[in-house]
Amino acid sequence: MNAIFDGNLRGSRLGMVSYENDGNIDLAARQAVRFDCPNGHEFYVPFAIEAEEVPDVWGCRCGIDALRHNASWPDKSPVKVGRSHWDMILERRTVADLEDLFLERLGLLYESRGTTMPISVETAVRKQRPASPHTAAPARVESRSA
Repeated sequence: MNAIFDGNLRGSRLGMVSYENDGNIDLAARQAVRFDCPNGHEFYVPFAIEAEEVPDVWGCRCGIDALRHNASWPDKSPVKVGRSHWDMILERRTVADLEDLFLERLGLLYESRGTTMPISVETAVRKQRPASPHTAAPARVESRSA
């Protein structure tokens, strides 16, 4: 067995060591862009020279947005707040109109089952108001005459 094993172990640990080297590799050309933080920090971020858009704002290590050197702050346009389904409904109807519509549909449901809607349901709906900030919607004044 000594003839096969000459004292040198040749082998490797799988996945632990890379045998690739950086020889004959051309890295992409880079530019270092300077950013200035309002707290006085100055740092550079490498970007490829072919980068089409270099951002004007980059996050600093202190957590504040830093501005690219010799650039101006971008305009902060007001962010459009998303509307919920409830907001869109309240643009078209008042809470009182919604209660009337609910009672009408509930009455049709009871009618399809061959029963009548209890009076307690109607009074409970009329007394109960949803506990949301949208209840302060102005009530529309309409005449309900036929």
